[in-house]
Amino acid sequence: MSLLSRLFYRRHASVQRGLLIPYSPPSTTSSQSRALMVRPSMALVAVSAVCFLVYTQATSLVENRLSQPASPVLVASDTWPYQQRTMAFGPQTALSDATYFETLRDELVHTQPQLLTVDVGASKAELYQSGQLVWAAPVTELASTESWRHVPAGYYAVSAVRSERYSSLAQAYYTDVVEFNERLALHGPAQKNDGTPAMAASLGLALGASDAAALAALVASGTPVLVHTPENTVTAGALTPRGPQLAVRSYLVKDLSSDETLAAYNADLVAPIASLTKLMTALVVAEEFDLEGEVPVIAEQHATTLVPRLSGIHRTTVFDLLQLLLLESSNEAAEVLATQMGREQFIAAMNDRATALGLSATTFTDPSGLDDGNQSSARDIYTLTQYLERNYPFLLHVSAREQAVEATREHDFSDLDNFNGIAGLETFVGGKIGETEAAKQTSLTVHEIDFGGGARPVAIVVLGSDSRSADVTALHNYALERYRN
Repeated sequence: MSLLSRLFYRRHASVQRGLLIPYSPPSTTSSQSRALMVRPSMALVAVSAVCFLVYTQATSLVENRLSQPASPVLVASDTWPYQQRTMAFGPQTALSDATYFETLRDELVHTQPQLLTVDVGASKAELYQSGQLVWAAPVTELASTESWRHVPAGYYAVSAVRSERYSSLAQAYYTDVVEFNERLALHGPAQKNDGTPAMAASLGLALGASDAAALAALVASGTPVLVHTPENTVTAGALTPRGPQLAVRSYLVKDLSSDETLAAYNADLVAPIASLTKLMTALVVAEEFDLEGEVPVIAEQHATTLVPRLSGIHRTTVFDLLQLLLLESSNEAAEVLATQMGREQFIAAMNDRATALGLSATTFTDPSGLDDGNQSSARDIYTLTQYLERNYPFLLHVSAREQAVEATREHDFSDLDNFNGIAGLETFVGGKIGETEAAKQTSLTVHEIDFGGGARPVAIVVLGSDSRSADVTALHNYALERYRN
């Protein structure tokens, strides 16, 4: 028995409910009873050692969070009639509108000491200081919309300026890096370990060597960053929403490209969604975390889940946990990820993003979907899916993989199963399933369906089903037969 175990030995192990989700850990084996005499000086030394270890770990986590500038609030107007609203740092769909981007830029230029703007549509970046343009350069390369480095429209802040940054995923060194959240950056040229050039925009937005160096010398940490990324135009369709009668609470089938409704039933009904919750968990992780970064895993974060994977693992990457989350619907992965931000803060971020996306029927109460308080509607799930498809398609791609992809040289999970597919539907390209007693079976699947003239992305949302696969298949086949040219 270790010194600390002897100092704080208890006659019987206590059994208490889990700290993160309702579950009861197994009782530990009782140790033999014996008296314990400890000198106060020994106890003091041991307690001091424990406190020091806890302090250093906590300090490291807090410093990481505090190294990011606090999210300020500004007052802005974006629609007529103009109304004031708060805007915090993060993706903002309103900034997809060019007029709003320009109006907000002109306002901030005169109210902020510095302002960095990126117009993705025009492929240019500009830095303003004291109301004057002091630097401008073309953006030479953009991360693909398929990449997890894709830059969505939003209001960010410069979190760090580095002369060099190493990416373990690309295994390359990037020069003159201006980071504006955990995963996005403007940067100069990059080289792989063997000296060959790396993918130009692996961190988000690439600049020429001299332009990147000049920006790194001028911009200050904490400077607001305004990003305009044009949104794909949605055309109105004339398809009539009809659908088969199914024994479900609700369903919705829509074309993600045109926004046309192909079939609907009770699409606005609010109901428990089970693990469809993890779609929002994944979005918050993608927006707030460095996917290449490593995070600690402690026993208290273990949760009831279908396939336990984290026993004996003390550290792993965010990307590996994201694959666990989306492929095997791991409740453990959801809890570990949420704890990195602070569980309550993470859940608040999930609800904040729901509000920002206009998901008025949606509420989140935990990061995994186990709690019955996680509720939404088929229409809100579709809206979230459309946002993912347009801004973070890599999340849908991860959810459709047959096996995990290595994120670092030390890969923890290489034999994952994919629970999301529908047997017999080869059109499946992404999605998420869920099931609890209250929610019954739930499903969001995205399919590439050729109605004639080329494949189109179609989202199928089903809530409250007794036979998810059969219902999704019925809706898929109905849409194909009803709307095929």
